[in-house]
Amino acid sequence: MTASFDAYNEQVYSWAYRVLGHHHDAQDVVQEVFLKWRLQCAREVPARPHGWLRRVTLNRALDEGRKRRPRLLARLPERVGTARRDPLEQAELREDVARGLAGLSPMQREVVVARSIDGLSFEQTAVQLGISSSTAKTHFLRGLLALRRRLAPRWSVGGERDGL
Repeated sequence: MTASFDAYNEQVYSWAYRVLGHHHDAQDVVQEVFLKWRLQCAREVPARPHGWLRRVTLNRALDEGRKRRPRLLARLPERVGTARRDPLEQAELREDVARGLAGLSPMQREVVVARSIDGLSFEQTAVQLGISSSTAKTHFLRGLLALRRRLAPRWSVGGERDGL
């Protein structure tokens, strides 16, 4: 089990941080994920540890993000400028992407994260998830289109969508 922590700690942190954008919250998620991992391994070791850890991490980070949102909004100052790379705007975009990911089916979410964040090929993603490459492509395209539809009203610029 220690080898699993050593092998996946950085990746689990990366997934959590990309959703939450806050170091301490991501560390809390990592701790909770590996506690769940330990309990899961006591019953049965998952056949695809990487996929199991990604799914549990994303779900836990999304849950944490939902809990955190009211606290974050209460602390935000009035917006002063509209610069595209404003840290406040980056935090809002991160939250909107997390909400968009939460709205995807679990398989779409896993494939989109595997391709977009982990940089895996469709073939690698398919092997990890135990699906065919064409099924991985389908889930990716449908998930990406759903994310674009959710993000476009707020984040499109001149007809083009930022980052997606």
